[in-house]
Amino acid sequence: MPDVASAPVLSLDPVVLPAPSTTPPKPPQSLVLRAMVSVALLVGVPVLGAAVVLALVAVNVVIYRLGRVQFGLVILTAAVALGLGRALVAMVKSPERPKDEFELSEADEPGLFALVREVAGVAGAPVPDRVVLVSDVNAYVYEFGPLLGLFSRRRTLAIGTPLFDVLTVSQLRAVLAHEMGHFSGGDTRLGPLTFRTEQALARVVETLKGSRVALVFVKYWELQRRITAAVRRGQELVADRAAVRVAGRQAIADALARLEVAARAEALLRNTYLVPMLDAGYRPDDVGRGLRELLVQPARVRELLAGRAAAVGHPWASHPPTEQRIAQLGALPEEGTPAPDQRAARAVLRDPQRVLMAADEHWLRLVNGGSVSQVAPWEQWPDVVFAPAQRGRARVADRVLEQLRLPAGVAGLRSVRDHGIQRDFAAALIAAGWRTGTPDERERVVAAAERAVVVDRALATPGVRLAFSWAGPLSVVDAAGSALALDQLVDLALRGEVTLSGDAAAAVPASVEPPMVQAPPAPAPIPQAAPAPAPPLLQPPVPPFAPMGGGWSWQIEVPAGLGRRAQMAVSPTAIALGNDVIPYAAIASAAFVVKRQQMATSAEIRIGTMDGRRFRLKAASSGGSSSNPLLPMTSYAWDVLASQVAPRLVESLAGTLRTGATVTIGDAVLSRGGVAHRRKPDQVLPWNTLGEPRSANGTLVIRSTTGRHVAVSLHADNAFVLVKGFPVLRALFA
Repeated sequence: MPDVASAPVLSLDPVVLPAPSTTPPKPPQSLVLRAMVSVALLVGVPVLGAAVVLALVAVNVVIYRLGRVQFGLVILTAAVALGLGRALVAMVKSPERPKDEFELSEADEPGLFALVREVAGVAGAPVPDRVVLVSDVNAYVYEFGPLLGLFSRRRTLAIGTPLFDVLTVSQLRAVLAHEMGHFSGGDTRLGPLTFRTEQALARVVETLKGSRVALVFVKYWELQRRITAAVRRGQELVADRAAVRVAGRQAIADALARLEVAARAEALLRNTYLVPMLDAGYRPDDVGRGLRELLVQPARVRELLAGRAAAVGHPWASHPPTEQRIAQLGALPEEGTPAPDQRAARAVLRDPQRVLMAADEHWLRLVNGGSVSQVAPWEQWPDVVFAPAQRGRARVADRVLEQLRLPAGVAGLRSVRDHGIQRDFAAALIAAGWRTGTPDERERVVAAAERAVVVDRALATPGVRLAFSWAGPLSVVDAAGSALALDQLVDLALRGEVTLSGDAAAAVPASVEPPMVQAPPAPAPIPQAAPAPAPPLLQPPVPPFAPMGGGWSWQIEVPAGLGRRAQMAVSPTAIALGNDVIPYAAIASAAFVVKRQQMATSAEIRIGTMDGRRFRLKAASSGGSSSNPLLPMTSYAWDVLASQVAPRLVESLAGTLRTGATVTIGDAVLSRGGVAHRRKPDQVLPWNTLGEPRSANGTLVIRSTTGRHVAVSLHADNAFVLVKGFPVLRALFA
């Protein structure tokens, strides 16, 4: 790796810029016009809130004069008024400073402060009161204060620690000039107004939650975001002009290109390496070193560049696409460009290693919740993160293979391939909780199981270890030092060209020529899934549930009408509705119905057994709040039966569909070919066109890529089975 003190770690070709245009650039919007827009959007929040409150009060008065009182409408009016009050508090309250900022002093870093003062002077901007470091690929400025942030402001400049590794001194100067352009252009004076508008709308929407009135404020929020995002994008382009005046076109263009690639590398590092490491109870010894190591890998940089080319803008994005910003730079004239300084940007720091690591550690403590984790070098990532994760997945895959009456391990995986039952294997894995949410979910979960089992067995072989590389995927190395890529090892193991410890005594091949092949197991009849044992009983929220003895786990007592009460109890083997005890093994169908009308709520649980008997628990309450015990009772009954009964019913449903028969659940007609509406049974939506179903307002909507859909009421018999079993059925029949 190059010396980071003399050259940036990221090596990119300079951006090719056209000759400057002779046409003067379009003047930006005036500060007065932007201020008027910001103030109008801010004032619009209390005006809109007051209008809604007055309208609701007027409706309440009309209803009262008719001799009636709609308590639900009264409470809604009070909720809107409360949300408006919270919005007004958010508008006048001074916001807190970001907690991830690591403040620097001029005594510690005089070189950086001198550069900031110089750039501010050339850009015609005030010198920031504070200079802070943040631990991401970013730089920003802001000035917040009391009285809507219009007076007594303190200006802050934030610089991301990765910028000192990926930029040259000239490019850092261009980035600082861009941020100073926000100060000189008045952007930061309007920022507090925009921030308070968004905070106020968030408070109103949060107070109203799922109410339909909240949609009025959500639509206003969307309008506000579109307008302010467009203004912000214009501000970014104007600030780029300030960077050109101070540092030149080439410096800011190259800086933008480098920061785009570095931001994608940072996302890769955090999502793929850092977050799993923290979840495993470890933290890296040097966060910044991981990013530096990624950015010196040519293959990785090519991948990141390809991702940058595919990026597109969004109407709510606060920054224009990088390519658009670079294209605009080509139209700007040069204005006394200084001589380029190609040293790494960290050269402006007195003690770069200490201060950058301190800022990263400060951020890491916040991300990790202040908890103490074991420190591990990045090179130990395979041993502390990847290997334990694969071991846990291998145990699940082994259990699924045993449910399918196959041998555990690689031998069972070969049998899955030999018998062509990948769909059954995938469905069982999905039923065990393995989800990707992608159209190729079935293939992905099978591949994940194969990799987990093979890696687990390989690491059980003496002398075999995982080799870590920032350049690409992990590899497996045997005692002789020969390496195989993980995908290659999985392929060889499943073809029977290599055997692994736990399945047979062997090791990773030490040469190109594979070792003697062990004879594959003899073909067996296509297995049928054995019923899985019932999972442990879920623990409900308490109260209103109470522990219960005599073989029962929990009970709840709820209103069932005037002066009457109803009871529900659950145990690991049965559910009791009143005096009726119903074993889970005897349940053939169930439905859960919740109705809300103004301030009244009713709930009903209906259960049918295999011998045709029907049981029902019906309850009602005048309370409409979230503390109403009917709601957790019904939700818990749904969860219990989904856990204890649904897997068996899903298996039975799949067996029925395999025979070519159809099954109707609500308005959905399920068949081996797909899903249709019961009123249009001939218009079948094939399984391979169906996406993940979505539930809203008591309805499950199954959408097809063809644009058609089937809606199923969640109150229908066995709707809970369809919710639980849909991904399994799609994996089986798609």
